[in-house]
Amino acid sequence: MRLMPMVMSCALMATIAGQAGASMVGYWNCNGFDPAVSTTMFASQGNGTLNFADFGDGASVFGGTDLNAPAGTIAGDSLGLTGAANNGSFAQIDLSTVGMVDLTLSFAVRRSATGFGDNRVDALLGGVWTQVATFTGPTTTWAIVSVDLTAFNSLENGTASLRLVFNGATSGSGTARIDNVLVAGSAVPAPGAAALVGLAGLVGGRRRRSAE
Repeated sequence: MRLMPMVMSCALMATIAGQAGASMVGYWNCNGFDPAVSTTMFASQGNGTLNFADFGDGASVFGGTDLNAPAGTIAGDSLGLTGAANNGSFAQIDLSTVGMVDLTLSFAVRRSATGFGDNRVDALLGGVWTQVATFTGPTTTWAIVSVDLTAFNSLENGTASLRLVFNGATSGSGTARIDNVLVAGSAVPAPGAAALVGLAGLVGGRRRRSAE
């Protein structure tokens, strides 16, 4: 009988852990877009927008990949940037993170030999764009960039804005491309479940004291 409170507490903790597993917040597969029609991509899954108006005439459509994509997603297209004149250009992600904490950003990236290899991720923190990561990209294949945003509480359970800023191109034909942009996070545990865990611990403590 003494073990029952501990078992109940462990079961509740497992339930909360399941609730807090990584979940998709916003995802963009970049398939089928046309920069001449719109420079805003709405999320393929989840919520939010990916705006690349700052790319200007450098916005390009390249072949994509299924790397970092949910199962069943075709390679399709990718969002590209072309030309050293566009160093400093950015693509911006804006999305709701209500109910979500412990965020991560990931995406697939590659570039040409003279393309954008000195890039960074900025986050809007306290009203100021702040660098939170850097990235490059291989020139012969795709790679996944993953950025841990769990330390930035102001992005959680509200709204988040992120920028992928591209630099380092050395020729007019230098390129970079991104695909399968994903923001994920963990659901905030339900207050009732957290309270039950505390109650289970309290009951267990009382039973242990009464048995002494």
